[in-house]
This record gives sequence, C-alpha cells and structure tokens, in this order.
Amino acid sequence: MTKKFSNDIYQESSTYAIFFNLLFTPSMIAILFNISLSDILINAAN
Repeated sequence: MTKKFSNDIYQESSTYAIFFNLLFTPSMIAILFNISLSDILINAAN
C-alpha cells in the first residue's frame, strides 16, 4: 500500500518536473537572450 502510494507520488512529481522544465527552460533562455540582446544594443548605441 505505502509502496504503491510513494510510486504514484514519484510518478506525479517526475511529470511535474518534465512539465516545469519544458516551461522554465525556454523562458530562462529567452530572459538571458533578452538581457544579452539589450546589452548589445546599449553597447552599440554608445
């Protein structure tokens, strides 16, 4: 009973982890890219 329950929790959390990675990674890359892009634009303007 407890083993089944912990298995379900593990599977749920891994699904959430995959979902979180799919959402988080592109947004993180976009944020970093935007920061670097704005730095380039600021440097080019100066």
